Amino acid sequence: MYNEPSEGLLEAFTEAAAIYSPTMEIYPVTDRLGGSDHMSFWDNGYRAILAVEHDNSEFYPWYHTIDDLPEHLHFDYGAEVVRCVAATAACLAGISDGPVPGLTDIIAYPNPARPGDAGITFVNLPDNASLALFNVAGERVFERAEITGNETVWTLVNKSGNPVASGIYIYRVTDGEANYVTGKVAVIK
Repeated sequence: MYNEPSEGLLEAFTEAAAIYSPTMEIYPVTDRLGGSDHMSFWDNGYRAILAVEHDNSEFYPWYHTIDDLPEHLHFDYGAEVVRCVAATAACLAGISDGPVPGLTDIIAYPNPARPGDAGITFVNLPDNASLALFNVAGERVFERAEITGNETVWTLVNKSGNPVASGIYIYRVTDGEANYVTGKVAVIK
């Protein structure tokens, strides 16, 4: 259920559902049926949608009755809705592991990198890509901007040129249009 100001939120939810729960069917309804939690948001000028199991053919018959008990709940469906809501929030916040055009085929190898390896090579990068690596504390340890060609190598050194410690590192590859993907690489010494 959505209203006109919330149409963009419905579109984001539908796109997230297509990626993270492709079997879920969305049945948009634009009228003000019922009075669930979304109504308070609408009444105060906030965008909101209501995601429930109603598909215009079957409604949860125990809704708001004394028989609304755990044995009647559809836990698998509930998990799908939560997955889609979380994916929608992540996409709207700019945090997404979903497909981003031009960034879906990036490969980092070897992973993990071991002693004797020349570094970790990142391939299938888009034109003008930027690469940043962070340690688990969130500190940026390496960055390279405006990469030409479709690959670059991180030689396992930090911004000062010193070898990095063993551990997990998060990489972020950004294209020239502010789209990005993240991933993990490991360094074992």
